[in-house]
This record gives sequence, C-alpha cells and structure tokens, in this order.
Amino acid sequence: MAGRRSTGRTIQVQTVHEEGKSWMDLTIDACEPPRRLALSSVHDWHLDMALAESGGRVMRSDAI
Repeated sequence: MAGRRSTGRTIQVQTVHEEGKSWMDLTIDACEPPRRLALSSVHDWHLDMALAESGGRVMRSDAI
C-alpha cells in the first residue's frame, strides 16, 4: 500500500493475486482504527471491513 492514510485520501493498493500485479487507486471513506476501514474506487467498488486487534495485529474481525 502506498500513500498517506487518512479519511478522504487516495491510496494505491497492489493486487498481488491478480495477473500482472497491477496497482489501483482507492479512496479511504472511513478509518476508525482499530475497528473499521471502508474503501472505494472510481469504478463503483466498495469495501467496508470490521476490524479487531489480536496479538498486536489488526485483522478483519471474521478472520480472527
């Protein structure tokens, strides 16, 4: 991930599991550490994640 991380900012995320490992711009719609992260793209793609801290790491709450 590259870019300054705060609500309203644009970051670049690399899709390492896609062919070509391309980069995409995402907007941080909500950043409420360590509980929530919401992202969107200009292509009408939205992701809203519930997060939780475990063992000093922040992960999706459904992954803990």
